Amino acid sequence: MPKKLSPLAQKKRREKRARFIKIFIPSVLGVLIAVFMIWYSCYLFGWTRFTPWQVITGKNKPYCVVENYKGLKYTGKSTELNEEDYSDYYDSMLDENPNYRKNDERDGTIVRDKDVLNIDYSGKVDGKAFDGGTAKDTFLVIGSGRFIPGFEDALIGKTVGETVDINVTFPENYYEELAGKEAVFTVTVNYVADEIDGVDDDYIRRCTDYASRKDYEDGYLTAHLKEEKEASVRESQYGEVLNALIDNTEFYNLDEEIDGYYDSMLKYYNNLASNYGMTLENYVSFAEGVSLSQFQTDLAAMADITIKEKYAVNYVAKKEKLKVTDEVYEKYIQSVTAENGYTSRETFEAENSKSDIKDMILISYALDRIFSYAVEG
Repeated sequence: MPKKLSPLAQKKRREKRARFIKIFIPSVLGVLIAVFMIWYSCYLFGWTRFTPWQVITGKNKPYCVVENYKGLKYTGKSTELNEEDYSDYYDSMLDENPNYRKNDERDGTIVRDKDVLNIDYSGKVDGKAFDGGTAKDTFLVIGSGRFIPGFEDALIGKTVGETVDINVTFPENYYEELAGKEAVFTVTVNYVADEIDGVDDDYIRRCTDYASRKDYEDGYLTAHLKEEKEASVRESQYGEVLNALIDNTEFYNLDEEIDGYYDSMLKYYNNLASNYGMTLENYVSFAEGVSLSQFQTDLAAMADITIKEKYAVNYVAKKEKLKVTDEVYEKYIQSVTAENGYTSRETFEAENSKSDIKDMILISYALDRIFSYAVEG
């Protein structure tokens, strides 16, 4: 048996324990309070994203809370075709490929500014043909700026019906393999054309495989426009519901992920521009028609909404306990590979991980579920 302490020894032990508690506990608390104050000061100054309490409670991770995803509203729209649908389609068709008719009276005359020419051309750099430098039966409006600088001006004063060589220099901001290089184009001016209004049977025969406008509409256009209008209305309504979902959601700690997505997209476009031998500024000006600063602003907005949509929709997917079964996965893979021209499922799966594909399916399911709860109004 352990030796029993005397009353005096017990008193000394109690006093020793009291002194330890009196010194140690305040010291530990002081350290903790100091650490807390330093951390909180860093949070206030923006040197850390989270308060100590957020870390303790686990709320320092990205998450969201959807207040309500049922009964969201969308605008009801008709999917019936009308004359405007046909007119808009033909206007777009004419913008891309105007309706021209040969002007026989201009044969043998001199090419003037604003003339619409039908030409054949072939270009060479250092005596060698290059990709995209040859075409036949092409319409060109002199002065439109559609071709590289100097090309159109060189045709002014030439005779309709003749073949000529013209010397031009590609711009410095052109594709890398041609930028700044001199070229010689052999051009045949076939004829001068006049632009005519509307779409007639001759135009349909020239631009499509159909014999008349009626055949074109009956055999293709009506069904195509109907499908497009239904898809457009559905996309618009889904967009309205998705925007309402975002408005009904509180998001937390997404900044880092949004910034990461923005950086990855910026890297993608930089690589894309590099593949064309261009700077990002030249590429967005050429391909998007915007300044670099505007492009970056738009990209930041896209990154913000993309990440928020992902979190909000995944929140609903969890609430609804939606799952992607192997059967659903296989059906989706077959559909995607067939619709997007992949030679095999392996090719598609090599570009996208299985988890990413399942995420895409789950988001699609969740959007359908959210829309099924939505109401017209």
